[in-house]
Amino acid sequence: MHTPLIMTRKRQLENQARTLIALVVGLALIVLSPRASALVINGENATSNYRFTSGFPSSPVLNTSGSFVASGYDLSGVGWGTESTRNYTMINSQYFLYATHYPPATAEMFFYSSSNGVVTYTIDTAFSLTLEYPFATPGDHLKSDLSVGRLTTTLNPVDNITVYPILNRPTGAEYLGLNLLVYGWSAAVGTGVINGLGPQNLYWNNNTPAIAADDVLNTLLIFDNLNDTYMMTFTQGAAAGEARVEGGDSGSPSFVPWNGGLALVGIHSAVNGSTSFDTFLPSYLPSLQTNGITFQTVPEPSIVWLAGLAGIALIMTSSRSRVAKPSPF
Repeated sequence: MHTPLIMTRKRQLENQARTLIALVVGLALIVLSPRASALVINGENATSNYRFTSGFPSSPVLNTSGSFVASGYDLSGVGWGTESTRNYTMINSQYFLYATHYPPATAEMFFYSSSNGVVTYTIDTAFSLTLEYPFATPGDHLKSDLSVGRLTTTLNPVDNITVYPILNRPTGAEYLGLNLLVYGWSAAVGTGVINGLGPQNLYWNNNTPAIAADDVLNTLLIFDNLNDTYMMTFTQGAAAGEARVEGGDSGSPSFVPWNGGLALVGIHSAVNGSTSFDTFLPSYLPSLQTNGITFQTVPEPSIVWLAGLAGIALIMTSSRSRVAKPSPF
């Protein structure tokens, strides 16, 4: 169960969100044209960067090497679909997160259980909850690129599948510089560092932002200049193991190692050059709560998101936020 979030300073947060980050034109939605490999990882090798040594997705063999970048962490709560490029991340025993623009293609979800090998669960196809932009003007129901799905049953305890808490820090500045474990399709895992936060325009609302059903993905370079998704960025540098996302990685998670475990912080959404864009989960905690989705946060107790954005150190500076223009691969 989560601790109630106190909704305060909403107007201040909205104003600060508009000036957080200037992002480069040319954002490409990463659902398009999945490639033959997963994340682009510097110095990628099977021992260091893959959750399974062989057999994925039907008969995976777990990578137990101490050289694996995620060695010692529990990745059992990251499942995959019949199309193994689609990954889903559990936030409680029945609900999971995915990218709105890359929804489940079938009703089956698979997990690797330490006790039972590959286990299958069924997605409740009658349920789909797309979360709205957290800083929208009241009445403007802007679809964001973060959605919640549901299984038809809760996870069976005998399968030993974990669920992930969401990282929730007091200020935006406390997220910048945090190290990431970046998960991608084919169960690849690389590293990254959070280097920016800010709003983006990924959907065209057909000039009627109050009607969420009108939202259309910006694959044809049609824009309304209405921010609809709050995002974090990480940029691939030259260091070994650093990653960027590519086509097919949409919906996979980014984690922050926290007190010996993993805290969920982002869901992959888009890429521009060497910079990857995730929906920034801490900004959606009030929306999850409003919609009755239970979750856990770390550290405890849960607190209102970004109570002190004024002190944030930005990686890019601008007097006004520039909306990046998504373009196809």
